[in-house]
Amino acid sequence: MNVKLPSKNYATIEYFDQKKRDVLLILPGGGYAFASPREAQPVADAFSDLGLHTCVYQYRETILLYPEIHKEGLLLLQALKSDPLINNIHIIGFSAGGHLALMLLEKYHDYFASGILCYAVVSVRQSIQHIDSLKRLLGETYQEDIISEVSLEMHVHDKIPPIFIFHTVDDAVVPVGNALVLVDALHEHQVPVEAHLFPKGRHGISVATAEVAFTENTVEAFLNEYGYLHEWVNLARLFLQRHMS
Repeated sequence: MNVKLPSKNYATIEYFDQKKRDVLLILPGGGYAFASPREAQPVADAFSDLGLHTCVYQYRETILLYPEIHKEGLLLLQALKSDPLINNIHIIGFSAGGHLALMLLEKYHDYFASGILCYAVVSVRQSIQHIDSLKRLLGETYQEDIISEVSLEMHVHDKIPPIFIFHTVDDAVVPVGNALVLVDALHEHQVPVEAHLFPKGRHGISVATAEVAFTENTVEAFLNEYGYLHEWVNLARLFLQRHMS
């Protein structure tokens, strides 16, 4: 079922069955330019057998800027909460989708039971920022005084639900420093956080299965180099099970 929104953006819900269950809201990455299919249905498939409904948010069919982007996110959350088949909401975001997921977790924390952030954009600090995501979120002519509003480690508070973090230390696109500053902020505010840093792995690894192999790799080469990173999925599944209703 599709959830329609005022823009061309939409969300697709796949129900596990016709019982009331928790839902996993999935925000793919894509540098705030698009929503990557590699972090959409493959992610839903990796978690759906836990007894969750899943919902993939296609949030870049219309390129909304900040703050309109999180206001539309709230409309989606309200629609999910009003669905008689949905109980608690868990959110998972990748890269720029992780930034939006964290923004929603901070601003609308009452809607969530837990959050999973995978190689997420977090900070605008020059040493660790992903400048392309920042420009696409704020627009090319953004005002300097708005930048701090989207440096999300600065807006962590103690009402945020438990968070799971996955990142690779040698990520050359979104530096691991984004995960580190977030862990520090969450710890400072006594938010339960589980963080897993893997030594090697290219940005955008998704669930690290044959289905999401990079086009320039053979499946065998992809799995040989990156297959070990699928362990983050197993760890995240355990995390979700602990926080599901």
